[in-house]
Amino acid sequence: MAEGFTTSQNFMHAGGPLMWPLLLLSLGLWYLLGQRLYLLRSKTIDNAVEKITTLVNEQPTQKRRNFAQALSWQESQTFHNYRHVIGTLISAAPLLGLLGTVGGIVHCFDALSGTLVLNQTSVAGGISEALLSTQFGLLIAVPALATNLLLNRKEEFLRRTFAEKIQEARALGGSHEA
Repeated sequence: MAEGFTTSQNFMHAGGPLMWPLLLLSLGLWYLLGQRLYLLRSKTIDNAVEKITTLVNEQPTQKRRNFAQALSWQESQTFHNYRHVIGTLISAAPLLGLLGTVGGIVHCFDALSGTLVLNQTSVAGGISEALLSTQFGLLIAVPALATNLLLNRKEEFLRRTFAEKIQEARALGGSHEA
């Protein structure tokens, strides 16, 4: 286990100073994706619609409509949680990696400037830093993007299903108004 930690620490050090912000970004991003997945899985549409139907049938007609609209809006907003923050973090990961690439290339040029003898270790270290930070940024963004797209599809499916159930509940509530 200590060997794995040392390897990870060496990887983070070799990638340059932007590896730690990339790691923090990754942890936050995957936490939010997990939260979103939990919310989308735990949302039971039938329970929400049952609650709306029960409350709609207990209220006078205008209050019923207003209440059903407000509650359906609130439920639909629950599906939308974290979507914009996740998108921003997914976009930021490769950009931070690219910034690390620029830093690594600057290190290469620093190693080359002012010397007549080529220091291969310094040049290789700068190139390594450039490539590792780019790779890490992409390794964060690509799987997170795919996961987020799947969650967006799940959200749209739940949104459509919820809207259909609300329409059914309104139709049932409207038949009791006579």
